[in-house]
Amino acid sequence: AKYFNVLLASPARSEMILGTIDVSSDISFQVWSNYAWGNLVKVATSVGANDARRMGAAYEQLSGDAIAAYKKSSSDYAPKYRIWNGAGWGAEAPAQTIGSGSINWIRMEPKHGSDDIMLVTEDSNRDLYAQVWNGNSWGNAVLLESDTETNAYQAFDVAYEQSSGKAMVVWSNRDSNKPRYRTWNGASWSAQATPLTRMRVPGSQDSSCVGTSEAAVKVTIRTVPLMAAEPTMVHGKSIDGHGSKLSKSKPGAGRIVVSNLSSV
Repeated sequence: AKYFNVLLASPARSEMILGTIDVSSDISFQVWSNYAWGNLVKVATSVGANDARRMGAAYEQLSGDAIAAYKKSSSDYAPKYRIWNGAGWGAEAPAQTIGSGSINWIRMEPKHGSDDIMLVTEDSNRDLYAQVWNGNSWGNAVLLESDTETNAYQAFDVAYEQSSGKAMVVWSNRDSNKPRYRTWNGASWSAQATPLTRMRVPGSQDSSCVGTSEAAVKVTIRTVPLMAAEPTMVHGKSIDGHGSKLSKSKPGAGRIVVSNLSSV
């Protein structure tokens, strides 16, 4: 069985890379090309409990090379990585050493129109780190948070703005009711800041998710408890994705109300 899977597509070739963590906590990567899987490489064995995603991958958007990052062993505090160049896997090498905890979560994000890649890791001490691949080497490692809300699931995320090329990392802190974030402008990290509000659905885990879109949109979102069936409201109209009212709802679920929808 595969407990975690990461799949990504090449920007330069008809190719995909699949990363997996299996029931034995072994980490492997393989390549889909010419309608078949191949170039399987097992990069780590028995890296700890298989309850966290201790690997990730991303393609450089210009060269088409891919970087696979992973935790090598339970006592390894620096992520290891290997490069796929379209023909074979390169030798294993370490990224920058970060903290003194065992790595639990790895998240990678490529920069549009560049070979830069952001690598974000969270460890067993609830320390959150980020470092940047510039196409040749890792650098600019920073401790973003020393007390995330949890390391039992991914309570952080990262994304690049598509036009400016700036990156943002957002995460949850255990003692704050708002997420925190910092931005990377390609040369330095900003000071820590907080968004206007925290979007939290009752009964949900405090995972973080950041996404990008081609058109910038300003959206105000709030959640309220919902015990009976109620429609989703957008500009005063009830929808469920098909133009009709929702038919079911579970106790503890929430109604999402979207307002102030406008382009910015």
